[in-house]
Amino acid sequence: AQVNGVNGLIFLPDNWTCPAGVTFKSGFHSEHSVEAYSQYQAFSAEQWSKLEAAGAVFLPAAGNRDVSNVLRNVQYGGVYWSVTFDGQPADTVKHTYNQAFAIYALSSYYDASGDPAALQSALALFRLIEEKMKDELGYLEAFDRAFQPVSNEKLSENGVEAFRSMNTHLHVMEAYTELLRVLQKRTGGADMLREIWEALSWTCRLFSDRMWNPVAERVEVFFDRDWNSLINLWSSGYDIESSWLADRTVEILRKTAMN
Repeated sequence: AQVNGVNGLIFLPDNWTCPAGVTFKSGFHSEHSVEAYSQYQAFSAEQWSKLEAAGAVFLPAAGNRDVSNVLRNVQYGGVYWSVTFDGQPADTVKHTYNQAFAIYALSSYYDASGDPAALQSALALFRLIEEKMKDELGYLEAFDRAFQPVSNEKLSENGVEAFRSMNTHLHVMEAYTELLRVLQKRTGGADMLREIWEALSWTCRLFSDRMWNPVAERVEVFFDRDWNSLINLWSSGYDIESSWLADRTVEILRKTAMN
């Protein structure tokens, strides 16, 4: 279906009754295209207001097309913390954590589709993180739309505000691992491959040298600028997530070993 020009799926509750003045077709269209969606079933904003009031839920279609549009339209580059259904900024914070997830999504999409635009967008975000969102000791956290540092309250808790977080570094490592995995399948691009490999190796060393606590046998979570742990916090969830992501990272680094 289309709602106010946006493609997606509509979910209905049990025992649902279509409101007066709206015609609703159930089921799916067999062809996935903009024309098919609009010709099969399209609703104006006014019609959708009636459907929503009757309990309908709209799930907008996502994809690389939408992410690429956001990347092109965001002032100063990068991706925002959140946007509305039609791509307008809802929260203009640009967090290293967000950029990393976008890299992972674009890399995986490129691997599945072969769309070169997705890979180029992922590489652009990699360069942005390396140029604007790190210092000589590690990765930084939250920025405004012009990449001036702002409060890191989104990834802090328990009464502390972290200058660095394990969570951000974990997902940078995860994203770079996926980007390296898909990039090493291509021919050419040796310089870019080496740059990503070296950045990922550095991130992996930060985990072993700065975030891993060998005495407590756990990863620390929140840090000041110089990697001093800010709180005595143990998270089995973070330990489990870190263990399998670190294992995956080492596997890909070994497969893409650089001389």
